[in-house]
Amino acid sequence: MMSPTSDGRSPLFGREHEIAALTAFLTNEHPEAGAMTLFGEAGLGKSALLDEAAGIAADHRYRVIRAAGIEAESDMGFAALTTIIRAVRRRARNLDPRHAAALEAAMGVPLPDPIGLHALGDAVLAGLESAAGAAKLLLLVDDLSALDPSSAAVLGYVARRLADTNARLIGASRTDEAPLFDQPGIDTLRVHPLPRATAETLLVTRFPQLPRRVRQRVLDQAEGNPLALLELPAAIRDDNGHGLSGDALPLTPRLQSVFARRLDALSPTAREMLLLCALEPHLSPATLQRIAHVDDALMDLAPAEALDLIEIDAGFLSIGFRHPLIRAAVVGSSTASDRRLAHLKLADAAEHESSAQAWHLAHAAIGPDELVAARLERASGISARRGDVHGAVAAMIRAADLSEDQANRGRRMAAAAYLSASLLGDLDDVPRMLVSQPSSDEPLVAAIAASYHLLSAAGHIDIAHRLLVTAIEMTDEEFTGTNGTLLEAFYTLIRICHFGGKAHLWDDFDVHLARMTDPPLELRLQALTLRDPVRTAAEAAGTLDNAIEGLPRSHDPLYITRVCLSAGYTDRLPACRPALTRVVDAARAGGALPPALDAVFQLGIDAFLTGSWDEADLFIEDGLRWSHRNGFRLLDSPGNWIRACIAAARGDYDTATQLAARIRRWATPRGAHAFVRYALHADTLCALSNGDYDLAFTYASAIDKPGELARNVPHALWNVLDLVEAAARTGRHTEARAHVRAAVDAHIADISPRMTLLVTAAQALARIGDPLVHYRAALQTEDADIWAFETARVRLLYGRELHRTGRITESRSEIHKAMNRFADMRAEPWVAKARRELARTGLRDPQQERPEASDTLTPQQTVIADLAASGLTNKEIGEQLHLSPRTVSTHLYQIFPKLNITTRAALRDALSTRSGSETSTGEENP
Repeated sequence: MMSPTSDGRSPLFGREHEIAALTAFLTNEHPEAGAMTLFGEAGLGKSALLDEAAGIAADHRYRVIRAAGIEAESDMGFAALTTIIRAVRRRARNLDPRHAAALEAAMGVPLPDPIGLHALGDAVLAGLESAAGAAKLLLLVDDLSALDPSSAAVLGYVARRLADTNARLIGASRTDEAPLFDQPGIDTLRVHPLPRATAETLLVTRFPQLPRRVRQRVLDQAEGNPLALLELPAAIRDDNGHGLSGDALPLTPRLQSVFARRLDALSPTAREMLLLCALEPHLSPATLQRIAHVDDALMDLAPAEALDLIEIDAGFLSIGFRHPLIRAAVVGSSTASDRRLAHLKLADAAEHESSAQAWHLAHAAIGPDELVAARLERASGISARRGDVHGAVAAMIRAADLSEDQANRGRRMAAAAYLSASLLGDLDDVPRMLVSQPSSDEPLVAAIAASYHLLSAAGHIDIAHRLLVTAIEMTDEEFTGTNGTLLEAFYTLIRICHFGGKAHLWDDFDVHLARMTDPPLELRLQALTLRDPVRTAAEAAGTLDNAIEGLPRSHDPLYITRVCLSAGYTDRLPACRPALTRVVDAARAGGALPPALDAVFQLGIDAFLTGSWDEADLFIEDGLRWSHRNGFRLLDSPGNWIRACIAAARGDYDTATQLAARIRRWATPRGAHAFVRYALHADTLCALSNGDYDLAFTYASAIDKPGELARNVPHALWNVLDLVEAAARTGRHTEARAHVRAAVDAHIADISPRMTLLVTAAQALARIGDPLVHYRAALQTEDADIWAFETARVRLLYGRELHRTGRITESRSEIHKAMNRFADMRAEPWVAKARRELARTGLRDPQQERPEASDTLTPQQTVIADLAASGLTNKEIGEQLHLSPRTVSTHLYQIFPKLNITTRAALRDALSTRSGSETSTGEENP
């Protein structure tokens, strides 16, 4: 976003390139061209750029004259030129009599002899120079394409000859509509639509309260056109679903006049066919020809194609509008009767019982129609399953509007509220939609929407739970796995129970799930993995693996994330990455947001567990930005938990503690006990990293008491090694062994290789059996290296045990491997632990036995370290070495532990010591 200009001019979003070009043109003392034309479609902001040029000119002491072409005066000779001549005459001094007479003639004063174009052009040139005086002059001409031909010819002549004068001309024209100003001697500057990211910034800044679904719809329709971006929100503020569906958006009168002006030149038949194309975007010429009852659709549409309103592909398979707002203008210029008749024709031509047919019948309906409403409700379900989230919500809203009785109207609007929240992330819509309709005789849908809203925003878990369970109890329908409404209730309830983290919340879930016949796969998987995975996750493993293998065939974001949510505590997230990435990418393109929030945080957890911590931070950054923008406060906690754990492992204890405290402040008053355990996990890791094992035991025991592996506490799985290490390091050997036995008895090692790694290492720590045998078995677990941080911890523990038994060489090898992995993740406290362990083995210089170690600076790292020590910033270093600042930062993070320093300020001394050591001994200092 640009800041306000010095003279108070409004900033222009995304026009830095154009403003720089205008500035360069006006400040160039010896230009090859003295005129510039801005070309671009209507509404792109050419007039605003002319205003910007006027401000730049004023800053550089130009005098400014303005004129514009006016379509109503385009048949009047010299209409625009007269305005310019009047302004010139007021400023000109000592004008040559010949030139003065020519200017008078252009203004209508009769002369004895006719004046030619060249003479008049020369007179205007002389007048502009005279009007400039000792300063400079800028002539701004807007809408060149609307100039009368006489004025256009003279100004074109003048524009090509301004380079050697003290006058400049900048004009604006719609693309290719001012041929006299697109010639040698005249610079051109193409004005393009705003990039989508810039367009979204503009929308968010100017209309911060605009719902996300409407914002995305505006972005799709505007296609970067600034005028449309500023006008459309007002047109669809009360859109009643237009902001969701594929319908053409309503236009403001200003937009309608801009985009509909060329329609008047078309025949009634051509306009009728354009309306059919506008109401059904996927029509082929052949289908259009049949519906419109014409002999040759391409022939009738040729004028529209010539006017650049539409484009027909080379194979004559489709007809598309050049801009979405031309389509909207076609609809806006039609009558209600025209539109209804067109929709009926399109419904008759559509596939029977299809979603398209349902929509066309809905648009043609004059009043409530229960048959059409039922069709639209089915269409909503189809749209949701194929990932068309906007279409799903729009269809349900329209179905509610068409409902003949209040019960169905209320039920469908409540369903729309839930879809709006769960698919689009518009939590603010939920209360409004629920209040806007009479109460339904079936309270379940409204309860789902309300409880989802409470859960996702700032409500209490117990209230959401009680509201939803009561509605389920009141439901008389058969509990089957095909009842979509009931299933949504169970998915919401399982989420409430999981985040609530209390055993009694699950009791009602069990009672009602037992009533359901053939529950769907993803619901069964979540029940097994989110409630008490310690005891039931292993049972789900095989089925979950098969479900994950089938994810590439699914386009339903809810199904994908529901399956993948079961993968977290079963350590299957690496296999879910492609599917989760598809959900996130779809959301970035305007698709379902809440599933993408789940997906991006799951990707963050996966990156954390697999040691890709920088990547994890990027995922979490995206997730937190989305959740903040849309009010999903609930999902801040998983993001803050990952960030707190990474900060703890890297030694940023203040940040880790603050983030854990933030999680508790939000979760505790709302009864979200699962998140309190997330905070305790981060606290535990913080204490372990800092070597405070007593405190680590206190925190870990608050998650799960030693020897218990508490029921309905999923996080107990991830606490096993932490609790056992804290207990063993503080002499609590009885507690350590009791907890290991509980883990073994629960068979949690059967859940995944990661659980095998952790439980086997915990057995070694607790000295149940031969520690060395257990450590070796843990590290030989299939794909153990995937879990980078935990594997490095186990190697460090193994190295300590090898040293204790006198196997020094093997000990150093394992500790070196651990230290390298910790260094890769920039886990500095753990690098320091490894260094201390090496020192205890008698290795005075931890580098001396491994010349291939990561502590040896590469040539590039040496250069970066020297430049940083000299005081250059990351950006300045990157400019010298042709690297990005982020890459320089990554190298420095790798360099610091190699030099055994933690700050940039210590670089100079470390490099000086290193250089002296290498000179005197040929070896590097640790």
